[in-house]
Amino acid sequence: MSEKITNCLLCSGNHFTAVYPTEHPGLMKCTQCSLIFFNKKPSLDELLANYNNYPRKDGISPITIKRYHQLLGRFNKFRKTGKIIDVGCGNGHLLEEAKKLNWEVYCTEFTDTAVDLCIKKGISMQKGVLDVSNYEENSFDCLFFIEVIEHINNPKEELEKFHKLLRKGGLLYITTPNFNSISSKHLKSRWSIVEYPEHLAYYTPNTLHKILTEAGFKKSQLFTSGLGISSIRTKDEIRGSIAENNEVFRKKAETNPIYSLTKRTANLLLKVSGSGDTIKAIYIKQ
Repeated sequence: MSEKITNCLLCSGNHFTAVYPTEHPGLMKCTQCSLIFFNKKPSLDELLANYNNYPRKDGISPITIKRYHQLLGRFNKFRKTGKIIDVGCGNGHLLEEAKKLNWEVYCTEFTDTAVDLCIKKGISMQKGVLDVSNYEENSFDCLFFIEVIEHINNPKEELEKFHKLLRKGGLLYITTPNFNSISSKHLKSRWSIVEYPEHLAYYTPNTLHKILTEAGFKKSQLFTSGLGISSIRTKDEIRGSIAENNEVFRKKAETNPIYSLTKRTANLLLKVSGSGDTIKAIYIKQ
């Protein structure tokens, strides 16, 4: 049975309004700080049932590999200790590419399947929640938390751990769905991202900035991007043909000048308006 949450995950307030009371019971908005979250904590059985159903195909698109190298190239200026940790790394694809660039790579994941995949790739893996005692404090140049913060209901506790692990001046990179996105505002309760216990908290650029700065990080960049077909479909559809259609568009945007210009223009507008599907945050430990 799930446990009731009585205080806001961000500001500890206790006054909430229901967001979609009929379609998503328990989804609340804090009247003090505006964070949106489910006011119930899933049981371990609920979480295992959810995450064990994740598809674990280990293939990766060449375009995604290219994006990983672009991202890692941007962060190379932060290399001092040479150590990266990816908390909630999935199949370890990003760290697999980081290894090729001579980073010392570490990660955490929840399920046995993901753990086994990462170990086979030679990635130093910890199963379960992040345990700071397994690592030297102030030792990591970069910490990635990609599409994970929405899955947890103890964000302040996790960010405190991140602050301990990163060296001073180290980089924290977080991405998460944007509750202020065009997709969210258009689809409302039908937005595929709103799903318990898959996603437990829902951020906007403002609420994400607030929680990061209060945890001792300083903003380098915070913006939104992307408007994908997957954002307006169900999870099962995303895992099937819709994902394939997204990849077709990505390939066209890489090779076709018109598609490429359209994508760049759209992302610029989404960045300026703060209405893209994904929030991307680059923050520095103070």
